[in-house]
Amino acid sequence: MDPWYFLDGFDYKIKDENDNTLELCELLEVYPSGSWYVNSTEYGYMTYAEKRYTELLYINSTKTLYCKNNGDTDTYAINVEFVGQNNET
Repeated sequence: MDPWYFLDGFDYKIKDENDNTLELCELLEVYPSGSWYVNSTEYGYMTYAEKRYTELLYINSTKTLYCKNNGDTDTYAINVEFVGQNNET
């Protein structure tokens, strides 16, 4: 499963130097902590929250997503919310 599965509306359009479509996982770096990094600067862009980015860095320990493009960085906090308990016996 791609590590960005939880990012609703996430999309990407990246191609190599021969105009062949690349899968974003080909540019993915995953770390033992569960954090990950993607840099598509040379290949195209990624879209999240209706904005285009060329770099994504997800820090698993803080559940923070850093999205970069042209020197600007947007920061998103990923929240997990308790919604109830099922006490089936």
